[in-house]
Amino acid sequence: MRQIPLTLLLTLNYFVTSAQVDSLRFPTILDEEYAVYQYDSILLMNILTYQYSDFWDMDNDGLKDSVEFISNGGAHAYYHLRIWLSSKSKWTEFPTFYIDFPHPHEIESLDELNGSYPQFVVRDFDNDEVDELYLNLDNPFASIPQDLIEQGVTSKQILIDYNNRELIVLNFKKQ
Repeated sequence: MRQIPLTLLLTLNYFVTSAQVDSLRFPTILDEEYAVYQYDSILLMNILTYQYSDFWDMDNDGLKDSVEFISNGGAHAYYHLRIWLSSKSKWTEFPTFYIDFPHPHEIESLDELNGSYPQFVVRDFDNDEVDELYLNLDNPFASIPQDLIEQGVTSKQILIDYNNRELIVLNFKKQ
């Protein structure tokens, strides 16, 4: 007689724990095919990095360049930008340019660049047949470095352009 309640309890326990295991799912990673975990020797942990290689030729040398966004490792991660130009063969880091949605967004019109989203767009904004990179740094962790402020960059909506063999940062202006 005591075995019936024990059997019922064990059966119920099995179904409850099975349901809980099935409901534990890892969150979906947007643009998963570009997401890579890399070890950070300062944080001593693997951090999420988005690597967009061979999509855009930002320096107009006929070879595709790479754009990466590297996580800060936080629970609500923010990502800083770095760009590899094939003509320079080196990374250019933008350690204070943080966004929390490092996913390329296609827009139909510049009117879509209002508010805090989209945060990352690559297209030819100035009609020179070379792609520029738009970032919307509208968050509390992003900042414009003092040297860029002294050059007149004051907006958190910025454009990264290639001019005179260098990447330059400009205030974004709808044209």
